Amino acid sequence: MKNSLIKIMFVLIIIALIRDDVANAASVNRLSGQDRYEVSVSISKSGWSQNSVEVILVNGYAIADALCAGPLAYDYKAPILLTTYNDIPKAVLDEIERLQPTRVTIVGGDASVPHKQISQIKERLPNVVIERISGKNRYEVSANIAQKVGGTEDVFLTSGTEFADALTVSSYASLNKIPIIITRSNFIPEEVSGTLNNYSKVKIVGGTASVSEEIEQILSSGKIVSRISGKDRYEVNTNFINNYYANPNKLFIAYGYAPADALSGAVVSAIQKVPLALTRKDRLPEELKSIIISNNIEQFTILGGEGSVQNNVQTLISNPVTGKVIVIDAGHGGLDNGASGNGIVEKELNLDIALRLKTKITNSLALIKMTRETDDYLQLIDRANIANCINQSAECKKADIFVSIHGNSYTSSTAKGTETYWSNDYESLKSNLLATSIQNRLYVSLGTVNRGVKEYDYSVLRNTTMPSALVELGFLSNPEDAAKLKNTYYRDKATNAIYTGIVDYFKK
Repeated sequence: MKNSLIKIMFVLIIIALIRDDVANAASVNRLSGQDRYEVSVSISKSGWSQNSVEVILVNGYAIADALCAGPLAYDYKAPILLTTYNDIPKAVLDEIERLQPTRVTIVGGDASVPHKQISQIKERLPNVVIERISGKNRYEVSANIAQKVGGTEDVFLTSGTEFADALTVSSYASLNKIPIIITRSNFIPEEVSGTLNNYSKVKIVGGTASVSEEIEQILSSGKIVSRISGKDRYEVNTNFINNYYANPNKLFIAYGYAPADALSGAVVSAIQKVPLALTRKDRLPEELKSIIISNNIEQFTILGGEGSVQNNVQTLISNPVTGKVIVIDAGHGGLDNGASGNGIVEKELNLDIALRLKTKITNSLALIKMTRETDDYLQLIDRANIANCINQSAECKKADIFVSIHGNSYTSSTAKGTETYWSNDYESLKSNLLATSIQNRLYVSLGTVNRGVKEYDYSVLRNTTMPSALVELGFLSNPEDAAKLKNTYYRDKATNAIYTGIVDYFKK
């Protein structure tokens, strides 16, 4: 009895170790609320669990004021909270009281944040100091904030009416204490021209429809001027991220057409040194998908509720394979046909399934590396080396998993069924788990005989240093198996089964 208990405990410990050691699924956090004001409170609570010496208060509809306030808020180590044109929302007032600041800085004039709101704050915090940064319009407010932020070298220049570009730069500008000044599309307002003269490098963000070529030419006469642009706000955003962030491992995500929810997010994303990415309401832009895949990003914070960023976006980035690096090996190729039988050549079957799997997994935001995508032959050790060093550089990065696709054959046509192999040379526990996860999905989906999960010292398994599995789809020598593997319907089922097995593995 005692020996049985010890064995059970040992098995449970091994399972726990496997689960702890398998690469984590994507982590997604959403900071939301019933409206933009409650969202600002959620963001504040996420970044300031304790008191804050400073608080920035901005009208929730004065979007330009709030975006330009990011670098100042970061400098003050202060959250940005949003208010209305009338009274301070109760949730916001409660948050100010919770934070117990010694100073509240109001951004905007009386028309944006009326004087009576000072009294509302004072009723809760009688000793708090109130400061106001204002101007006769949004342009002057941005110039006055820039003067508070200071600096003499870099400044960002964005549109004062198309707020997506200012939202794009807000996190980076905050982190690096670079002021954001806004302009009209075809001329520089006099309210900001003097302040712009204080800076030697002007970084325009947005296309020529947002900030015209004429403005760029005028500024170029005495300054170093650069521009990040794109065909739309999403491409501007991703071009900015690619230019200013090296290998980000996390993203804050906001809806590109409703920046209100993200107004307060720039400071928190800056504190975490994370770029702020823009998405469509119902789907990720292709450019953003590319950033997630190429940088293997697995951590996300969504700013705003489902009305801004819908649940299907959250579901996509929450996929356990998001950000993973997966190597798919289509067995054989070139002069090596592999097995043949019942009108099927194994190398062709393997490649077809592998390419289908590549499309399936890429759509799930994983980075796929193929050992071959055409009818070529690679040495077995070369296939393993691709997985062991996916970036082919001195500092090799290995894949998260390796899956090799094969068809089976035997001298007797009676042999049939599906089996999956693993090796105990490297990552044996996780390789077994990967092979089991795939096998359990594959034979059920194909309706083939379950030949089980087996340990064997195949070269591609023996020489890959990450969790690895080799799939034998079915026997080409068996008429029943072959009939299924010839059929597009069953090839799709095999692809989906392998994919689902991989997802199961990363969930565990």
